[in-house]
Amino acid sequence: MAENDLYFCLLFNPQRCCFFPNVFNVCFMKGVFSRFLLLMLFCAAASQASAQFDDERIDTSAVDKEPREKERKKFDPKGMFVGLNYSMGLSRSLFFEFAPYVGYRVFDMIAIGAGVPYMLIYSPSLNASSHIFGARAFVRIRPAKTTFLSQLYLHAEGEYLKMYLANPNYNPSIINGGTNRYIVQSQPAVHVGVGYCNNFTNGLSGTVEFLYNVLYASGSNAFNSPFSYRLGLMYNF
Repeated sequence: MAENDLYFCLLFNPQRCCFFPNVFNVCFMKGVFSRFLLLMLFCAAASQASAQFDDERIDTSAVDKEPREKERKKFDPKGMFVGLNYSMGLSRSLFFEFAPYVGYRVFDMIAIGAGVPYMLIYSPSLNASSHIFGARAFVRIRPAKTTFLSQLYLHAEGEYLKMYLANPNYNPSIINGGTNRYIVQSQPAVHVGVGYCNNFTNGLSGTVEFLYNVLYASGSNAFNSPFSYRLGLMYNF
């Protein structure tokens, strides 16, 4: 029996080789072994292909998931809060402030925000009112997370005001050639201080702030003192 015929018998038709008495035992054993070897090679190749497909699917999922996680880290609407500050004063004139604002918690203990204040100053001696409009940006920092200190926060803000102050020399009886009704001025301010937040229910809380204007200059300011206080309501801080 030729060597090529023997290999053909072993791989594809071992029963045919059994008709050759001299190689019966060899044919039978080698035929079984050859088929077993081919089966093992086929299973190994299939397993490798399946593992490679699973790896590619996992990598694709990781790539798709990474941008979504980055988007969530960029901005979370749950970190936003809104509020309203108001204050009143009565000395030589009547003072009232109304200032809505919106903010965002950058971290658990740090928040930033911006607001648009409006102030009304009524002078009984002049029987006239002054109007002040402005814009402010602020930073709030909670110094601790304990039960009591977690309700305290440090407050710093920059403010720019456009003031329409009542002119004491204004005479409404003079129509032409008279003085203007308002003296228009612009004034910056930097307030620093401390605030306290008292939580109510459903995310609503009341606030009180005590601030000092570090840019205050006596004689060139519409306010009587560099110190001020603000009451307020806030949601979701």
